[in-house]
Amino acid sequence: MEEVIKISVTAGAAVLCAAVLKRSVPELALLVGVAAGALILLELSGAVGPLAELLAGLSAASGLEQEVLAPVWKAVGTAAVTRVTAELCRDAKEGGVAAFVELAGSLLALVLAAPLILAVFEGIGGLM
Repeated sequence: MEEVIKISVTAGAAVLCAAVLKRSVPELALLVGVAAGALILLELSGAVGPLAELLAGLSAASGLEQEVLAPVWKAVGTAAVTRVTAELCRDAKEGGVAAFVELAGSLLALVLAAPLILAVFEGIGGLM
């Protein structure tokens, strides 16, 4: 609960500062947003370790090998980075660049998931 409050206060302060700056210096408003994002990620960094341990435990309990699950985590990370980057582009009024970032992220997620897709098809082939 404490983390959510810190994140909310950081985001609220950044939005207010960015709104004031956007009228006179739009470039600084964008930088305020980026800085707020970095602070929010720093706040979340403490939760990454326990989450990784939980996911490793679930992976071991399910009997799935890490090589099978690694592409899933990479694709999720790619999606998160793509979304943040596209939103930053939109904030900078670069909607066309944002669209290309989203397309690239989608294609890269598909490339990352290819080994998992192949493993599924091999498993289905082994059942036939």
